[in-house]
Amino acid sequence: MNRQEILDVINNTIEEEHGNTLSENDLLTDSNMDSFGYAVFWLGINHKYNIDEVKGIDAGIDYNTLTVRNVIDYIITKDTKYILGGK
Repeated sequence: MNRQEILDVINNTIEEEHGNTLSENDLLTDSNMDSFGYAVFWLGINHKYNIDEVKGIDAGIDYNTLTVRNVIDYIITKDTKYILGGK
């Protein structure tokens, strides 16, 4: 699994939720998904990459600073520090 493959999965998931495709440097909010879209996005990503879902993880994410690069790093390492800002 390389970064481009993960980016393709992320963009496919975003497109399914009627959002815009993104690059690694874009904020996830640039996708224009709504709150339901984010919920589906995280469920899909966690399921696709066999990441144990952390209850309430969405509540701890600062979408004003979360980049696609952060999401990719989270997928590769399965370490929530990339999406929770070190919390």
